[in-house]
Amino acid sequence: MAAITHNYLKSISTSDWKTIMIKVKENINDNQEIALEQLELFLNQLKLDEKNLLANNLEALTDCALFAPRHSTRVNHSDNKIRLAYYAAKQYFIDSGRMKEQVHANIHWQRLVAKLSKAYVDVKLKEAAIKAEFKTNRLLEHQRVLIKY
Repeated sequence: MAAITHNYLKSISTSDWKTIMIKVKENINDNQEIALEQLELFLNQLKLDEKNLLANNLEALTDCALFAPRHSTRVNHSDNKIRLAYYAAKQYFIDSGRMKEQVHANIHWQRLVAKLSKAYVDVKLKEAAIKAEFKTNRLLEHQRVLIKY
């Protein structure tokens, strides 16, 4: 089994968030309205995930943050008409009244996405550890049965 990391979970994901981000990337320059509508879905889900994280309801977290736009990604380069991470930070923090300056919104956006991604990866790590422990216990139980005979 591969190590469970952010990149591994992104690569094996079949979630709607992966599909939506692909649509956003395809439409960022040609059809901005579609890209921004899709980005709005991300923002709404990230708000729900943030509430679940604050309420310590970790099982309800989605992998949305894994696919959320980041400042260092190819989608955010200056050759695109809209820099998604900056736009998302503006929508999430400035337009909602939580921040006043874009610089602070950008920093908090990166922190939010990183925090939600880490929490999701940690949940998956715990699930994998429980599965591995169960398998180990079953193997040991099976070996004990074989040794008796």
